[in-house]
Formats: sequence, C-alpha cells, structure tokens
Amino acid sequence: MKSIIPSMIIAFLCFTTSFAQGSDLPSIEEKWTFNDYKKISGYLDALSIKAYPTLKNEKTKAIFQKIISHDYKEILRDKDLSLGVRIPKAMDHQALIAQIMEKYFSAYMDGQEYGIEIAHLLGTMFNVSAEILLNVEDYAKNIDPKASDYKVRKDGFTLMKSGLTKQLNGTFVSVEDTEASSDEERMILVKEYLTVIIPKIIHFLEDTDKAAFKKRVLQQISVENNKEIKRLLTELTTTM
Repeated sequence: MKSIIPSMIIAFLCFTTSFAQGSDLPSIEEKWTFNDYKKISGYLDALSIKAYPTLKNEKTKAIFQKIISHDYKEILRDKDLSLGVRIPKAMDHQALIAQIMEKYFSAYMDGQEYGIEIAHLLGTMFNVSAEILLNVEDYAKNIDPKASDYKVRKDGFTLMKSGLTKQLNGTFVSVEDTEASSDEERMILVKEYLTVIIPKIIHFLEDTDKAAFKKRVLQQISVENNKEIKRLLTELTTTM
C-alpha cells in the first residue's frame, strides 16, 4: 500500500464490521444542518475501522456523499444570518471535516483502502475555506477605513487569504506526488475540486503567490503521465 504521509502532513499543516444507518443518524434524504454533521464523527467512533462509509460500497456511499455534500453552503449563504454567525459555523464545520479525515487517515495507515475518501475530504476542506473567503470578501471591501478596528479586520482578512494559499499548495502536493496518490485519487482532487474552486479564488492570491503556484502547475504538466489530468491542469492555467 502506498504511503500518503508526506502529502497529508503538508495538507494538514496548511489548514463494527458492518454498517447500518441507525436512528441516531440524520436522514440522508434531507439537507443536513451543522448539528447533523456533528453526529457523524461520533458515529464513526462506534464503527470498526473496516466499516467506515465508502463511495464504492453501495450500502454506505449515500452517507459518505452527505458528509462531503454542499449542504453547509446554504447556511453560509443565508443572508438572514449575520456573518458573525455564519463564518464561525463554517469554521466549526471545517474542523469537523478535518476530524473525520483524521479518522479515515488513521484507518488508512492501519491498512484500510480509504484513499478515495481521503481525497474527497481533503478537497471538501479546501472547498469550505474558499466558500468562507468568498463570503467574507464583500464584507472586507466595505469595512469603514475610519472604524477603530479597521486594521484588525483587514489584517484578519489578509491572514485568511494567506491560509487559503497555504491550503491550496498543500492540497496540490497530493496531485504532484504520484508515489503517494493513485491516479484515481489525483483525478478526484483535480477534476472535482481544484479546477472548480481555483477559478473562483485565484484573485485572492498575491501576485507572487499566484505566479509561484502557476509555475508548480506548469511543472506538473511537463511531467504528468495521465492524459486527462494533464488536460485539466492545462485548462486550469488559463484561469490564472
């Protein structure tokens, strides 16, 4: 089994034997609230590490699809809630996804084949970060320069952009590292996350960071053996 320790450590730094849906789990037929997501981490603790939900298991894929779903975006985009309420909820959600990913990662290192699920969880964490920043963007633009806490708020927004840049670079490590990640896992990150998210957030990056990341992408294109990944990365460079 390939080891994904190097890739996952960098990504982290940047930011029973059978499975059955019990009555303590939220319905997979309805949109989940943040509280619904919180139930999942505890539920995994009650399972054997061999029985975590996976996308290739017809009996469990629906629950995993809910874990990585975009239901949280509905709350983030709810203008009836203040930004002071929405952003902390989203950050709590991201912390929960990270917690779930750690469980899958630990099981992976114990011999379980959860690479695909880890790729999705890693991409979901990046997606949440992007969504948070997109929500904060308009707010940051409208901060009154005369406000007493103007510098603090601006510095906070700058720090968030820096964090997103680090997370982007950390996530891309898993695309570059063909020894650690399978083509299927790398395709998930590129096709379902990076090519979807990067065009939306590329303007947040400082020019030097943007140029450095584009250089990394071009370098990967030059050595990439998977034709579809190469094509997708080539298209991605046109958005930078």
